[in-house]
Amino acid sequence: MSARMSNAITPQVSMEGLGRALRSPVPAFILCAAAVVKVCVLFSILPTRIRQWDFGQLYAAALVLRENGDPYTDSYASVGATLKIEMTPGYESAEMPTLLLFLEPLTKLPLERAYWLWTMLNVICLAVAMFLLLRPSVSGLSPPTAWSLAALGLLYSPVSVQFENAQTQIVILILIAAAMRSMTRSHELAGGFILATAGLLRGFPLLLIGYLFVRREWRTFWYSVVGLVIGVVLTWGMVGAPCLSFARAVGWATERVYLQIPVNFAVGAVVSRLFWNSSGFFLGEQFDIVRKIAIVVAYAVILGFTIRATLATRRKDRDWRAFSLWVISCILLSPIAWFHYFVLLIIPYFQLAIAGLGGRASKRALWMAVESYLLLGVSRTVGSTTRSLYPFIPTPDECGFIALMMIYIAAYWCTIDSPDSVRPHVRVPPGELNRGLTLTEHTSR
Repeated sequence: MSARMSNAITPQVSMEGLGRALRSPVPAFILCAAAVVKVCVLFSILPTRIRQWDFGQLYAAALVLRENGDPYTDSYASVGATLKIEMTPGYESAEMPTLLLFLEPLTKLPLERAYWLWTMLNVICLAVAMFLLLRPSVSGLSPPTAWSLAALGLLYSPVSVQFENAQTQIVILILIAAAMRSMTRSHELAGGFILATAGLLRGFPLLLIGYLFVRREWRTFWYSVVGLVIGVVLTWGMVGAPCLSFARAVGWATERVYLQIPVNFAVGAVVSRLFWNSSGFFLGEQFDIVRKIAIVVAYAVILGFTIRATLATRRKDRDWRAFSLWVISCILLSPIAWFHYFVLLIIPYFQLAIAGLGGRASKRALWMAVESYLLLGVSRTVGSTTRSLYPFIPTPDECGFIALMMIYIAAYWCTIDSPDSVRPHVRVPPGELNRGLTLTEHTSR
């Protein structure tokens, strides 16, 4: 009897309960208030970051390029001393030439003004990206739900890291979101060129073109290829010989000094650390070949599961489930994946939430996504306090890779599973209708 009473009065957390909370105005207000507080705290820190990583190094590399130098071979000692910025000893830029061209206009401003202009540009890009992803007329979300998810996006740990380091991932986020909306409206030319631009700026988003190939979205695929070719030609014409230096410079991404850093969450880095940690950081040549083979196998497994799930979507990629899986794969298969790369996971988190609130996702996928989001926050908070113990004690930073794999599994399950025990409660998004879904299909799914 007492056990029954205990079970009766113990609050049970359920996915339906979380969905109701997200639809309510009061939780939305609380989340938005928490997001405002976090933004205020973040912006109070930013003035101390102007001359620290990573914006200073990006600015210096773009400045060298503007002054007709080679940002991939020139020494940064004098540039760093002149600008009074922190430079890694022996630093050599490995940024895409197109990205340095994109940042070049900022170098015509003093460093401080360029930093704040870049920060404001990132704020605008983040706001627009969230609007494109959560707009009720496209997502089918109610306004309180959209505000709740936007607040959770601002509370998301990688967003803070992105602004602290003044990195470039939010620009990639808005480009991918814009490409999604263009493809929703059957604007294949715009979608293809936007994806090509994202790839030219950062490299690793080029894997998204594979999504178009597997899905046989031929018009968008060929437009992206044409856009990529045009971008390469224009970059070569404006940059010239340093493009060849860049091809040689990217080899640093596979150097041990970077692969062994615990906040490098790329699959290749994680597999390498597993080998090195288990062998005391000393591998013979024959065992190092095994490490490289293991990396290739891991790449093949992830890409194979991604393609399998994409083929399972058949005619319609509802809620961009398979596309979200490819976004996660871009990070996993990138040669280097720092914590701020996880900003792009806003796309799968939002799309999973939209599918779940609409009754179109399995519970196991939704719970895995929630746990991944929470683990990222914990690993970032706790990991930053114990980093000095590495490599003697594995730090919680390593949990970032676990969270990354969890959101990958969640997106995979969402793509291949049938909805179970999740009550539909959502309006039909007009954007989805434009992708060829009828009202009957929305009701039946």
